[in-house]
Amino acid sequence: CERGCRSRASPRCARTATRRDAAAAREVADAAVALTTELEIRFWRGWAMIPQGWALADEGQVEEGIARVQEGLEAQRATGALMNRPYGLTVLAELQGKVGRVDNALAGLDEALALIGETGETFWKPEVHRLKGDLLLGRGGAPQEADACFARGIELARQQSSRLLELRAGVSLARLWRRQG
Repeated sequence: CERGCRSRASPRCARTATRRDAAAAREVADAAVALTTELEIRFWRGWAMIPQGWALADEGQVEEGIARVQEGLEAQRATGALMNRPYGLTVLAELQGKVGRVDNALAGLDEALALIGETGETFWKPEVHRLKGDLLLGRGGAPQEADACFARGIELARQQSSRLLELRAGVSLARLWRRQG
C-alpha cells in the first residue's frame, strides 16, 4: 500500500543525504516529516528532520538547515532515545563548520564520540573522525592531527566494510596531502 511504502521513507532520507543528493534527500525527508507528523511518531519525525536540514543547507539555506537539524535532535531527545544521535550531531557539526562555528562543531563531535562509546552505535564513527580532521584543518590546526583523524576514519570504515565512509576519509586525506605537496 502507499502508506506502507512511504513509511520506509525515514531510512532513505539518511541514505540520500549520505550520498550528497540534496534534491532526493529533501524530497524523501519532506515526505517522512509529513507522514511521521500525521502519525504522531515523534522520534522518527525528529530523525527525518536531520537530513531535511542538511538538504536545506545544501540548497543555500544554511541557518535554516542548522535550525532544522537542532529541532530534529531536540525532538529525538524529548523521546529519551539515543539511537542515531551521533549521525545527527555529525550533520549539525558539518553545517556549523560551514558558517565558521568550528568550536561548536568540534564540541558536537566530541559528544557524538562519547555517545558512540556509551551506546556502541559505531556506524557513523568514521565520519565523525573525518569531519573532525576537516574542521581542525579549517581552524588552522596541525596537519598531523588532521592526518591522524583521517587515517582513523579510514581504518574504522574498513573495519565495518563501509566503502562510502572510507572513500570520504580517503578524499579528505588526499586533499591534505595535496596541500602539503
